[in-house]
Amino acid sequence: MDEKQAESAADAILEPERQRQHEEQERSRARKARTELHRRRRRLAAWFLLSGGVVGAAVAYFTGHQLFRGIITGAVAGALVGWLVAYIKVRAVANKGDGGN
Repeated sequence: MDEKQAESAADAILEPERQRQHEEQERSRARKARTELHRRRRRLAAWFLLSGGVVGAAVAYFTGHQLFRGIITGAVAGALVGWLVAYIKVRAVANKGDGGN
């Protein structure tokens, strides 16, 4: 057996392992990307929640309502808007990555 034949035989034996490692790396990259995307969505929603709480507190203070109720109401509204914005933003990024399909 010459060197080329030996190299071909070694490649044939090692190819399934290389393919498995490649697939494992792809799964790992996809998992990390999903985790990062989820983290970004939560962070964006949290900013809206905090902003909504501040706005709710200000509205409650200036209208003479209970401050606690204003904070909670504003935070809930802000969180809902934040998740909606995060969802729309993620969809736009996903569609852009798919070529608009």
